Amino acid sequence: MRFFTFAFAALSAFYATASAQILTTTAPKLRNAVLEEFTGVRCGYCPDGQKVAAGIHDKFPDRTVLISIHSGPFAAPTTGYPDYTTQFGEVIDQNASVAGYPAATINRKLFNGASTLSLGRDKWVAAATEIRAMPSPVNIGLKSEFDASTRLLTVQVETYYTSDSPSPENYVNVALLENNVIGYQSDYANGNRNDYSHKHMLRWLLSGQWGQKIEKTTKGSSNIQTFTYTVPTGFAVANCDIAAFVSEKEKSDIYTGEVVPADGGTTQLIAGLSPETMTFAAGKADAAQTFEFKTHNFYDKEQEMRVSIATDAPADWKISGLAGKTGNVEFTPEKPAVFAMEASGIYDARLSIIPGATAAVARITITFESVSMPNARKKQITHYVISGVRDLLVSHDDAVKFDSKYLSGLATTGKTGIAATTQNIYAQLSENSLLNGVKNLFFNVSWAFPGLTDELVAELSRAMDNGVNVMFAGQDLGWDIASLDASSNGTPAQREFYTKYLHAKFIADGLKDNSSVSAVGDDAVYGAIPSFSVLDAYGTGSNLYPELIEPIAGGRAIFIYNNDNSKVGAVRAETPQYKMAYFGFGMEQINNTETAQRILKLTSDWFDGIISGAEYENSLQTATVWPNPARSSVTLSASDNCVSASIINSEGKIIASYPIVNRTVIGTNEFPSGTYRVIFINANGTIIGKTQFVTTK
Repeated sequence: MRFFTFAFAALSAFYATASAQILTTTAPKLRNAVLEEFTGVRCGYCPDGQKVAAGIHDKFPDRTVLISIHSGPFAAPTTGYPDYTTQFGEVIDQNASVAGYPAATINRKLFNGASTLSLGRDKWVAAATEIRAMPSPVNIGLKSEFDASTRLLTVQVETYYTSDSPSPENYVNVALLENNVIGYQSDYANGNRNDYSHKHMLRWLLSGQWGQKIEKTTKGSSNIQTFTYTVPTGFAVANCDIAAFVSEKEKSDIYTGEVVPADGGTTQLIAGLSPETMTFAAGKADAAQTFEFKTHNFYDKEQEMRVSIATDAPADWKISGLAGKTGNVEFTPEKPAVFAMEASGIYDARLSIIPGATAAVARITITFESVSMPNARKKQITHYVISGVRDLLVSHDDAVKFDSKYLSGLATTGKTGIAATTQNIYAQLSENSLLNGVKNLFFNVSWAFPGLTDELVAELSRAMDNGVNVMFAGQDLGWDIASLDASSNGTPAQREFYTKYLHAKFIADGLKDNSSVSAVGDDAVYGAIPSFSVLDAYGTGSNLYPELIEPIAGGRAIFIYNNDNSKVGAVRAETPQYKMAYFGFGMEQINNTETAQRILKLTSDWFDGIISGAEYENSLQTATVWPNPARSSVTLSASDNCVSASIINSEGKIIASYPIVNRTVIGTNEFPSGTYRVIFINANGTIIGKTQFVTTK
């Protein structure tokens, strides 16, 4: 049994000062990230910006404030499109010097010597991480009340300075945000749609354009300010939040912020958990792991707490927890529990996870919420446990919907140890050295941006150098990394990874006319795959961009477009350290499900050495052809398990295929004089032999 125990001293010290304040604490805290995202309904890349922002929030939900500001040319009011702009957004946009969308400011801070506050979405994660490591001179708390009869919203904001502010001039900003606003959105990844759910949309600034000045900003100062707003009937208050933050001066350097529901939300300190951050661990079938933590009633009265578990773990995993004063209240994913906490009580709690035989990267989230005070903020701990995984499907957040296309293909291998996760979780598992059992990775990038990140390519480089085999599939991965297009996200580190580890050179963004795909006939792994088409799998019929690439650094072409050897769509490479296959299209784009499954099976078998170049070359002795040279016909003969043969011309194109029964005679009158290769294929679609013949006239 493995135990994971976390320090609790800081939480106890935290409570010692908490009761002096109503909405916040006097204990010094680090800054929370405040991300102001600039977006627009006609911006096709902006949904990806919302995905990146959501990823930051999901990792640190209690330390992230998201504000989505519709501004700029893609949001400007235009006939036929919804208008989500405000009188405040364009001014904030101009202050940030936004040049492209989506963009964001992170705490309105200049990073790495930049001259403007605006950041591209590839830099948001790093900037938010930097902010969360910085101390804040001020803590902020708030509560929001809504009178449904008058539609009057009242927000109280409390600030407490744990140190002198670097600037004596500070301002409180209060924003009304609305979630789940359903309307039109351009979306290059998933197709334009009218049912897009807009999140964190700025509706109004209760504090005015740049906030209300704070009177006292020296250490030990406490301030309470009240803001009111009559909410228009068009805003659904049940879907609204209130965000509040403190800025240095009027327009720059946000120290920290908080967000609560608009109707009855509060930061009042009701309960605490230690730890509150996400944890990761490696598990083993039938071996219990115990995560120990503390629960704390910050309220000065007894209250009832509800504890529940949400998980995506397989059914044969056993998950349960114990909480309560004597540690005897059990809770499971199927059965939440309610227990009483004494005033200011501190209780031990634990979570037990016993992986089953089914491999998985499982997410287990424990949620504590007050029954007595339902508007108080919930507290959560999320654990990820990886167990039994050998083949791991890793999907971009925007590509998870296509997981079944990959998992169904991997299932045809009959192998165990297959599981799936997302790019973000993969990177953290790798960073924590929890992927030692993983031998093969299958990256489902699809049509999503940014396709890879610097964090990911660093982890992948280490993995591949240590013998991990990787398949990449996505129709704009090369464009995003290597095209240098103004809308792409590639960095020098990603471009180096692309050429060194994907063994490819980006040639051009794909054209919809390159929709017919055929295997390079003499390839040992994929040569027997029949021709197929790639389609627009993303909803509009016009989002088809199968990439044109070129093999380099020991790579070799494995699939081409339109029977044209100059139009390469996929490459593979084998080095002493790893095997790699890179497809300039996603498996979800292949028009034939069985073909997609077969490609995945062959890739898995090649990675595991079931198919190898050496075996392929040795199989030459299993097939014969005569007479050779041939004038009008040839006889093909192969081993008993051969079911078909394909003829390949000197350009590498498959020009004919025939069923094989013992010895098969085929006519050659229609073949121009020249040399032809023959590949012999078994019932599983594997090449089991090859030879060649010459025709003369």
